[in-house]
Amino acid sequence: MGVTLGDVDGDGLFDVFVTHLTDETNTLWRQGPRGSFRDGTLAAGLAETPARGTGFGAFLSDFDCDGQLDLAVVNGRVYIGEPCNEAVLGSYWSHFAETNRLWAGEGKGRFHDRSAADAAFAGDGAVSRGLICADLDNDGGLDLIVTTVAGPARLYRNVAPGRGHWLSVRAWEPKLHRDAYGAAVTVRAGGKKWVRWLNPGQSYLCSNDPRAHFGLGDAERIESIEVAWPDGSREEFHNLASGQPIPADKAITVSRGKGPLLP
Repeated sequence: MGVTLGDVDGDGLFDVFVTHLTDETNTLWRQGPRGSFRDGTLAAGLAETPARGTGFGAFLSDFDCDGQLDLAVVNGRVYIGEPCNEAVLGSYWSHFAETNRLWAGEGKGRFHDRSAADAAFAGDGAVSRGLICADLDNDGGLDLIVTTVAGPARLYRNVAPGRGHWLSVRAWEPKLHRDAYGAAVTVRAGGKKWVRWLNPGQSYLCSNDPRAHFGLGDAERIESIEVAWPDGSREEFHNLASGQPIPADKAITVSRGKGPLLP
């Protein structure tokens, strides 16, 4: 049901995570070589979880801005199971309710389940469906919105302690007067690089923040921003209009035609 995309191991290739039914295992498809995918779920630690669920919305992003992608998944059965959160959901919908899951990225494509440490998001069961990821208050921390069956939509504000530095990039196509959906944005900072794909249509029946969000860890300055536009051309941006280096902890817009073309 849910599909999300991200470079989980830092090799510059996008990997794909797909959710499945409760009796199955969600799957991380690792890309490599380019255009070929293999099942990397077990090696990533994503099969090691105390509870499975029927996954719907899913999103790979860096919630604590440490430079490593994390993973959030919301769950809800499509057939009757053991009741969960019956006091809130009642005798019928509680049989379809499941708890959400949250994994923290460790680097090199590995994750560990930290659901137990986030009771607000993953504690109580619900029949969850949509998962929207967006920096709603522009503080650099990605927030989550979850839609549910027989219940309200819920907003989860990012209050992760000790978040690292960050950068939010909006890629703009001035001739079309819209965001450059389908572009790939690469940011280099602190001797590292990260790549994001501009596609708000990830997760499940949702539209997400159209900006590319980067957790930078300890890096305070951006060395360069490269945009691979949907037609295959590439531009690089080294500084702001003022000529000064791009500082971290900012939301910026880069417009096509404003940077030097790359070969």
